[in-house]
Amino acid sequence: MVARVQYHHELTWLFVLHLHNGQTTLAGVTFTLTPESISLATGIPNVGKQWNKRKKIERKHYEPYIKPDYLRQLSRFFPFRYLKDSYAPLM
Repeated sequence: MVARVQYHHELTWLFVLHLHNGQTTLAGVTFTLTPESISLATGIPNVGKQWNKRKKIERKHYEPYIKPDYLRQLSRFFPFRYLKDSYAPLM
């Protein structure tokens, strides 16, 4: 049923509001948020080290997700349109 609904703004909002210690319960179903479940849901491989948001990441880690036409234009910040179409909805 979740696959048919796809993205639902209100359920997403409830999910985030009730998320505590990586778990939330909606409609009697408990969801556990882990790096593995995120990887499975998004298709982004769960490889390498944990990344702290304050750390710089090496270019080689995000280049595979960027459209080839924009690789030369990358800087510290870049627009979502630079992302390959399959990854842009995740943002």
